[in-house]
This record gives sequence, structure tokens and C-alpha cells, in this order.
Amino acid sequence: MARQSRVLSETGMYHIMFRGINKQDIFSSEKDYQKLKDIIQSAKENCNVQIYAYCMMPNHVHLFLREAEAGDVSDFMKRILSHYAGWYNFKYERTGHLFANRYKSIPVEDDSYFLILAKYIHQNPVKAGIVSDLSQYQHSSYLDYIHNIDGFVDIDYLLSMYDEERSVAIKQFINFNMSSDDVDYDIENSVKMKEVAAKIKIMQLTGGMMPYEIRKLPKQERYKLLKTLIEEHNIQKIVLERVTGISRRTMLNL
Repeated sequence: MARQSRVLSETGMYHIMFRGINKQDIFSSEKDYQKLKDIIQSAKENCNVQIYAYCMMPNHVHLFLREAEAGDVSDFMKRILSHYAGWYNFKYERTGHLFANRYKSIPVEDDSYFLILAKYIHQNPVKAGIVSDLSQYQHSSYLDYIHNIDGFVDIDYLLSMYDEERSVAIKQFINFNMSSDDVDYDIENSVKMKEVAAKIKIMQLTGGMMPYEIRKLPKQERYKLLKTLIEEHNIQKIVLERVTGISRRTMLNL
């Protein structure tokens, strides 16, 4: 059966995931992680892509990136997968495929999900039980954010979503990534994802107000904010009902 063509992203953004063949480990030492990072850095300089988040796990890797033109990601991935596989096979005197046949590529179209996707990527080692704290893991972009390192990873883009000065944005980014929300990244179908996205948007628009606090606002101010969330940010009324606790009757009358 012929492979289906990849779905192209209108924003140029993708969540990329690739893993070892038969789910085998693709890193056998700490130096292997650094080698792949060096290869990605080199490929990034030769291909027109930006990287917003990454996490290298023992048998798979997550990347959140943007291409400038259609096809840049394909070229980028070909470079890093072929280069690393060749280097790894030579180092460990092995033959055959290192990676599963195809990398997974999910278009990321809605900016409501950008911060959630980064959180999902960064939380991989904690969810896998490798570490108990994100800052303990050396092979993800989380350390770039908490140490304000804008080099290999383009951290400005996600931090700018907090609309705060740099130091405050970093603290908010850390707090969000460390929060206990159970984030399962499913762009198309997850109700939980839509609720988390709505909470982020409310906090962004109000300077940090929690969703349930909207009920305490004066009637006109509350009405205006809810209308903005629905009409300008395309948040469903049923989602707002869940995150704010405001009654369905009130929502239906907006």
C-alpha cells in the first residue's frame, strides 16, 4: 500500500516525533545525546527551520519546529536522521536501520496549543519516571528556557506569548510546565486540551486571572470578556462553561 502524503501545516509548524526501530534505544551513552544535538544544530543552520522545543528520550525524540517554506522540514529531517544513523552504526559497529521507517509529523495550526505542546514535550522524562523534576533532565529544551539561553532553541517565540517582561515570562513558563495538569497532546479530539488552552488564553488576556474568578467580575466586564473569548479566540461556550463554572444558561444567552 502506498504511503499517504504528509499533511502540510498552514503555519509551517509541526510536532515531529521519531523513534528507534522496534522501539529500541537510539542513545547508548551521554555523548550520543550531544552528538544528535550537534547534528540538529548543524542541520538547523543549513535548513530554514526554527526549533521551539525538543526532548531526547532513550528511544525516541520530540521536536516542535517551524519551517519557512514547504519542504524545509523534510530536508531537515533527512539530514539529521541519515547523519545520526550513519554515525551511530559506525561507532557501535552495527548494521541495518536505526530508526523506524517514518517520522511522525503533526501540523500545529492553532496558537492556543503552542505552550501546551511545549509542556507535553518537556514532561516526557517525568511521565516516563526517568526524573522527578524537569530541571533534572539534561536532554530537553526546558533548561534553555529556565536559564534564558536563546541559541539552539528559539525561546523568544513562546515566551512572547505571556506578554510580560522576560524574567516574568520565564517564571510563568516554568510554573506552567511544572503544573500538575495531565496534558495528553491530541490537537484534534481532546476536550482536556481545549480546556487547558482556554485557561491559558484567559490568563493571558487578564494578566493572570484564574478562569473561575471571571464569575466575580462586574456583569458588563464579565460579558465583554466572555464575548471576546468566544468571538475573537474561537473558544467554545461549552469549554468556557467547564473552566469558569458559569452556568449553561448564561453562556447560551451570550
